[in-house]
Amino acid sequence: MFSGITGLEKQFVTHPAVSRLIQPGQHILVAVSGGRDSMCLLHLLAGLQKVRQLRLTAAHVNHGLRPDAGKDQHFVAEICKAWDIRFLVRKLNPRTQSPGESTEAWARKERYIALEEMRRETGADLIATAHHGNDQVETILLRLGAGAGIRGLRGIHPQRGRIIRPLLPFSRPAIKTYVKLNEIPYREDDTNRDIHYPRNYLRHRVIPEWDKLNPGLVSAFYQVSENIRETEPILGYAVERALDTVVEREDDGHFLLSVREMAKLPILLQVMVISGLIDSDMLPRRHMITQLKTFLQSTKVGNWLPLPAGWFLLKDRKNWILKQPGSIIRKEIPVVFGKSIDCGDFVFNWNDVDSIEDLGTNPWKEIIDGETIKDEKLILRNWCAGDYFQPLGMKGRKKISDFLTDIKMDRFNKQRQLVLASENEIIWLCGQRISERVKVTSQTRHFEELSIVPKVG
Repeated sequence: MFSGITGLEKQFVTHPAVSRLIQPGQHILVAVSGGRDSMCLLHLLAGLQKVRQLRLTAAHVNHGLRPDAGKDQHFVAEICKAWDIRFLVRKLNPRTQSPGESTEAWARKERYIALEEMRRETGADLIATAHHGNDQVETILLRLGAGAGIRGLRGIHPQRGRIIRPLLPFSRPAIKTYVKLNEIPYREDDTNRDIHYPRNYLRHRVIPEWDKLNPGLVSAFYQVSENIRETEPILGYAVERALDTVVEREDDGHFLLSVREMAKLPILLQVMVISGLIDSDMLPRRHMITQLKTFLQSTKVGNWLPLPAGWFLLKDRKNWILKQPGSIIRKEIPVVFGKSIDCGDFVFNWNDVDSIEDLGTNPWKEIIDGETIKDEKLILRNWCAGDYFQPLGMKGRKKISDFLTDIKMDRFNKQRQLVLASENEIIWLCGQRISERVKVTSQTRHFEELSIVPKVG
């Protein structure tokens, strides 16, 4: 299978970044499209199997978007058979694409969902994708063009959850050379040459010319990403120190932040304080940051600003009030199908919808299989010690307390975390995860929407 150790293979085996990502004895699900990059990754990991005692499964996602998609699938299957690597495939249905959703966004979202399903099916520890150094350059340049902040300029993460990108330290030319020397077969995707796509324009028209002037371009961008990653603990430290001075007190369901103390902080640090209190990954959208900066600097007393996940920020005379639906509920609240239930700071709704396409990205809205709770009574309440549920995607049950600890939820949000229970079984950890029992499947015919809507004013 191998034609001898090459420069790239030596670097791959010994590179510190790769060693941090892949531990001996792990089971790796390798995303393989059949293109040059993914075939290179599969070949490298196959060569690493004995050295690290790895188990490999190749996972192919057939998006059904190109006429020769079936040929790609057949090609990967045949290569895996020849290389004695387990092969799995998932076929997607392009008709599930939502109106107004770009094909690229749909394909990316569904691809990662399919990969995660295959990871759970095989019990693999990690999912490896073939993003490499040139992809990193393209991503950072695209985000620069979109006016990204510091976090956006970090680019592609070497690891995000169970997804790893072990080729990030290596350039496209190095991959080409490795593939050629080892005579690794692969398939070309003609859409990658269409320069009407911004990424392809950078790939074919901008970066190659720039690389001629600066041969260390990929390494430089990799270092930029690492430098930004190293600044994150510093920023986190600054935010924690700021919180000690600006958070005056926390009441049921909201934070009070001193207007006077907040004004002493640089405006970006004020934004990061707000972001840190609600969810550090939910604010860094350019329009939201700009909107929040303007609000913090110039709004009048009594005005409020909606934030992600149902939070809103209100300016009082002496304090900023940061509030979210889901204040601590002192009693159980029965909810009724088709009726809006007033729960104090928010309204709970449970209704029919036409399909899962109506879901969107709001964590305070979930679509479930209505037949799974037919004729059952639903109760909304705060979680209690000893509560269990079966999170979507997991085979067994998990303590609510352990789940909230795993996602690093702070103690204030834990206090007001809500659950929706059916027949004493929790079906929704509100805003976080539904239960495996009520998930929508290909057999679902009756879609029901659960939602929590904040009351403002």
